[in-house]
Amino acid sequence: MTEQIRRIHANSGEIYGSPRVHVVVKREGAHVGRKRVERLMREADLTGVSSRRKGRGFTRRDLKAALASDLVDRDFTASGACSG
Repeated sequence: MTEQIRRIHANSGEIYGSPRVHVVVKREGAHVGRKRVERLMREADLTGVSSRRKGRGFTRRDLKAALASDLVDRDFTASGACSG
């Protein structure tokens, strides 16, 4: 089973993770559970590639950089108290 998983993982360009490998294994006719595929991949040190980029948070402004000029001349001051 591990050799079949290795072959599928290699054929995918080492991109497929356990969910996709599990689908291909089942398509090839093997009766195996998702968690077993996960365990066998972990034991064989096979990992998929995540499309999510790690370390991407919100942008932080450089406090030493000069602020850009306001080309639209916006004015966000409130005209009065809100009545509600």
